[in-house]
Amino acid sequence: MENHIYTMQSFFGLPATGVLDRETLNVMKEPRCGVPDVAEYKIIPSKLKWSTDILSYRIVDYTPDLPRVEVDQAVWDALKVWSDVTPLSFIQLHSGSADIMISFGTLVHGDFFPFDGPSGVLAHAFPPGEHIGGDTHFDEDEIWTMDAREYNLFTVAAHEFGHALGLEHSSNPAALMYPLYTYIRSNNFSLHAHDVQGIQELYGPRNSSKDPKTRSPPKICDPELPIDAIVNLDEGTIIFKDRLFWYHHPDLTESKASLVNSVWAGLPDTIDAAYNYPGKDTVFVFSGRKFWEVNRYTVFHDLPRDISEFGFPMNVKKVDAALHDIQTGTTYFFTGNLCWSYDEKHGMIGEGFPKSIESQFPGVGNEIDAAYEHKNGYIYFFHGTSQLEYNPRCSCVSRISEENSFLWC
Repeated sequence: MENHIYTMQSFFGLPATGVLDRETLNVMKEPRCGVPDVAEYKIIPSKLKWSTDILSYRIVDYTPDLPRVEVDQAVWDALKVWSDVTPLSFIQLHSGSADIMISFGTLVHGDFFPFDGPSGVLAHAFPPGEHIGGDTHFDEDEIWTMDAREYNLFTVAAHEFGHALGLEHSSNPAALMYPLYTYIRSNNFSLHAHDVQGIQELYGPRNSSKDPKTRSPPKICDPELPIDAIVNLDEGTIIFKDRLFWYHHPDLTESKASLVNSVWAGLPDTIDAAYNYPGKDTVFVFSGRKFWEVNRYTVFHDLPRDISEFGFPMNVKKVDAALHDIQTGTTYFFTGNLCWSYDEKHGMIGEGFPKSIESQFPGVGNEIDAAYEHKNGYIYFFHGTSQLEYNPRCSCVSRISEENSFLWC
């Protein structure tokens, strides 16, 4: 016991006597991380690290202290602390097993490292590896906040994710990986040099050259990112590209990439078009000649259905884009240089369709990759990296951009 006390006192810069004095007891009682301390700043002795630069995470349950959207934001901001200085990227899963499983629990919570009630140990995380490796647990007996009151979730999460990526504690009080709790603001926070040095020993700096197999997912604000499909969902917008999607919400400061299949199991890797019809509270997703009906987290029906149900002939191989015009109640499909009007109420293609895209939406052109109607009443068309803003009131294009930056960047 004397040796352990001596080691602990040395780590925290206390007089190293090996005696459990009042000053040592006071440090022991401070709110802190539950991962054991290691003298100086060291990587876990075996240098555990993840073998890929793209890691998945899942918030298994949420604290009732905060709205879900604020928990999502705090977790994302905390992970971004580390991705900003390394080649690491993070993708959120909403079901199944992820590399980093995040949960809130009290006392005995299933990992043989019970929490101790209010204050004391705030959270703990496990180093990289299979099964419990990377998992991060927060003590629900604490009160979690987004500001300086009680315990700030971003502050604790950023520290714990350092452990989940392979770092041990630092004895430098200015470092994020110092074990005792000190509130930090998420706005404009940057890592201490000790933290940067430690994480880059494992994963290298952000701009280091990497194998294409570990390339980071694209950013939604990349001006050269083509869009496959876009659709409104609740108060937000879903943007599809290849196997990924972004959920853009006004309450989120940054949109993050997620795997399509992690939310809607059974959907294909490539989405050609998508739209939602408010009266049905359903999103229709198209790929090739197949379509699926989905809601927030569910794919309806076990098997996809054929677009012939919408009245498309066999020579139409895929739907390039789709949108529902709330103002007129009409759904429009785009295939090649053609536009199809669809009557949702009667379930049939409008009389005289298809017609050329240019005849229905003058100035838009004859190639469309994605389209949707914004709540501002304008319709946005995407082709490659170009974006058009179309004003239905004058049947004219009101703005053109060579970069898809109108709406979320």
